[in-house]
Amino acid sequence: MTAGGASGMAAEASAGRGVDDPTPSAEAVEVAPCLERLGILRLGRWRLGVAGRHCSGLLETSSPTPLPRSPAQVLGVSLLRGKIVPIFDLGLALDVGRDGGAVESPPIGLVVAAGGMTCVLAVDEIVAFEDVDLQQMRDIDTQLPIRLGRFGRGLLQHLGHDVVVLEIPARLEALRHRSTSGAGDGFAEAPTT
Repeated sequence: MTAGGASGMAAEASAGRGVDDPTPSAEAVEVAPCLERLGILRLGRWRLGVAGRHCSGLLETSSPTPLPRSPAQVLGVSLLRGKIVPIFDLGLALDVGRDGGAVESPPIGLVVAAGGMTCVLAVDEIVAFEDVDLQQMRDIDTQLPIRLGRFGRGLLQHLGHDVVVLEIPARLEALRHRSTSGAGDGFAEAPTT
């Protein structure tokens, strides 16, 4: 054994690790990315992200059955896998405009589910479903429209665009509360108990 090898063993022993200990030194530890599948949507100039675990399909939204006296963001309902599900215009719900101030309904919807509720969020385009590193997410910018900022969990970069990652479970709970109480527009905060 060389003197360098002996001093290396002594240094490891003094660090509290044995010669055969496979634990890497602090310098060698890398933080593994926290990957999550994200559905990336386009709504006018905005890019939105929805956790893939809440996404269960796509639905064409051009002809929902209208609901009389419903708020403007409720486009109507549709039959999906034997169940009636509401379809929401996500742009109106979040107070964000769409391309050129479009007034027609968005053409495609993302079916989302959480907490026992399923609904369709109508958007302009489904951009991608990709694995993203949530450790790269940063805090919400205060320059976002109020509702979009309240619905957001954080911001990520995707192909040069900021993506607002939406907090779906809390928002669906707020929707459920508001739709059963008949109060407001269906997108306010749920009461805390």
